[in-house]
Amino acid sequence: QKINRILERFSNAYVKDNAQLTQMTADQVEKVAIMLVTLNTANHNTQVKTKFTLEAFVQILKDEGLPLEQSKMEQFFHAVDKEPFKAAYRNSEKVYLRLAKDPEQIRRTMAGLVVDIDMELLKKGCVFTKFGRQ
Repeated sequence: QKINRILERFSNAYVKDNAQLTQMTADQVEKVAIMLVTLNTANHNTQVKTKFTLEAFVQILKDEGLPLEQSKMEQFFHAVDKEPFKAAYRNSEKVYLRLAKDPEQIRRTMAGLVVDIDMELLKKGCVFTKFGRQ
């Protein structure tokens, strides 16, 4: 549900911001985005037994009536099939993510320096609460 809302908002913004570059509607962009997320999950999640083939992926997009060229559909497939989606974190977010998982990790990697980490102060930071436990 949450992913669908994100993809819907993305699709609307994409069409609005790229009106001169695309002939696709927001609904069509959303269908492509959903298919790319589905392809990523199916082909990179070890718990999913049935993987998408190029032919099946292209056929689904064609069945949806999406105005994409065959070469573009194949390009999408190969890009997602080759490499799973990864979150693009800034360096500061990576630190906060590690802290949220294990505050002791930072202490262990400080090369013998004794550093007190004030967890209450860190919890007040907006970046930390994005990854912190509630």
